[in-house]
Amino acid sequence: MLNIYQHLLQLIEQEQPVILGTLICKKGSAPQVPGASAIFNQDGLLKGTLGGGILEAEAERLACRHTADMHHLMRTISYTAKIEDEAGAICGGEASFLLDFSPEKHVEVFSQMSSSLKKGKTGHLIILVCEQKGIRRYWQEEKYRLHEDLLRYRPYVAKCHQHQTTCYNLVDNVHVLVEWLSPPARLIIVGAGHIGQALCHIGSLLDFEVTVLDNRPEYANEAMLPDARQLIIGNLSDSIKKLQPTPDTYVVIVTQGHKTDYASLLACLKSDAGYIGMIGSKRKVQLIKEDLLNKKLATQTELDAIYSPIGLDIGAKTVQEIAVSIAAELVQVRRKKVSVKDVAMIILAAGMSKRMNAAKMLLPFGEQTIIETVVDASLHSKVDHTVVVTGANAEQISQKINHLPVQLAFNADYAEGMLSSVQCGVRAVDGFGAFFVLPGDQPFVQPATINRMVDAYRKSDKGLVVPVFDGKKGHPVLISGKFREKINQLDPNIGLRQLFHQHADDIEYLEIESDEVVIDLDNREEYNEALGRLKG
Repeated sequence: MLNIYQHLLQLIEQEQPVILGTLICKKGSAPQVPGASAIFNQDGLLKGTLGGGILEAEAERLACRHTADMHHLMRTISYTAKIEDEAGAICGGEASFLLDFSPEKHVEVFSQMSSSLKKGKTGHLIILVCEQKGIRRYWQEEKYRLHEDLLRYRPYVAKCHQHQTTCYNLVDNVHVLVEWLSPPARLIIVGAGHIGQALCHIGSLLDFEVTVLDNRPEYANEAMLPDARQLIIGNLSDSIKKLQPTPDTYVVIVTQGHKTDYASLLACLKSDAGYIGMIGSKRKVQLIKEDLLNKKLATQTELDAIYSPIGLDIGAKTVQEIAVSIAAELVQVRRKKVSVKDVAMIILAAGMSKRMNAAKMLLPFGEQTIIETVVDASLHSKVDHTVVVTGANAEQISQKINHLPVQLAFNADYAEGMLSSVQCGVRAVDGFGAFFVLPGDQPFVQPATINRMVDAYRKSDKGLVVPVFDGKKGHPVLISGKFREKINQLDPNIGLRQLFHQHADDIEYLEIESDEVVIDLDNREEYNEALGRLKG
């Protein structure tokens, strides 16, 4: 399903004169959220919504009456009418909207955005509005350096990135709106029976890109499933494997019997699907899980991640009600800030570097500094979110990486030792299913190694992953979110080692062929050796 900007791009390419309306900000209660957009022409509303009511009516009125010399305008609508008033709205807040009378000037930005989304990439659409320069728009893919015009707005982009939402700020008379945009989530419905058909329709209305699988052509056809983006007829488990579900994929298993449910579930468990749900009674679900576990076809961790029995408990009885309950659960999972399958990276850059006798995070390393090199490795890996914990030299380190899409967490207690920085980082990644801890003085760690550790964690039933080179344990270490509270209770004199000693039977050791995981730069001698190695 196309988002509002992709519809806008189509209209611009067709050379249709259009006006783009965007809800910029709100205070208190209002019918829509910042970032809500609508397309108008001189006849009225074409697509989207600003929330309806008096705000949208006013936007439509202004759009229809604009003149050729108008470039943009902003208006604020109050929702503070009294109950006895005949006009107005009583929501209790106010909202401001922007009308762009020349959105075609930004066609290149919209094209970049559309191209990124089609490739499955997420990013930020950034709007700057001021009287002197009018409207400026930028498309910024995640994990890429910020455009130089946007460096001063980095904190707002970072906030938007962290919370995957829309953020508004007024900065020196410049209205700054940062929208987080992602491709439509993919919904794979395994089974084209009555529930699958109903869920296909509801899923399409909820902006999922729906694919339906079945081995029965009399069910899986366009007449039965007009809202499906894709229909696949054939062996269910083979079809799931060919589709290669990603962390942004939701899979709902509603086949005609327990054997096809079993085979489909097994195929899903070996994928990267972010959501796997299966219909069935508690007894059926338990029997399937026990069999998979006894045959060692799945780990307990994999089975615990299954949503089954599926759907929110709304007392559903009919086919349509069951489909609604499943769809409600999909929305609930999608709207969570992070998924239990998401992995964060905590980079420790708070130390005082006493043995180096210099701020080692800021020392040159190739074309960058040490801290920039370490952050780049994280950003080019499968890690979903990167946090840099600062302390000593916090301002200088922040300046070096303020153009990168990372979250900064300042540890006021950095002088108390490394464990305090680990605990600070763990607080910053609340909600993530697991997190790495990587000392910032390990610039040789590669994205491929980080990716191997992520894959090993997701396939293992262990809660800790430790890289090993030639019998020596190294970093980064990968830690399940279940250990959060235990980390807060560790002895500062022992640090993370205490956690690994206490849970030695819960460690997955991963052999790494390179010594990158055991090289850290504690002193000048090690730093100079690293520079020599870098040169070659």
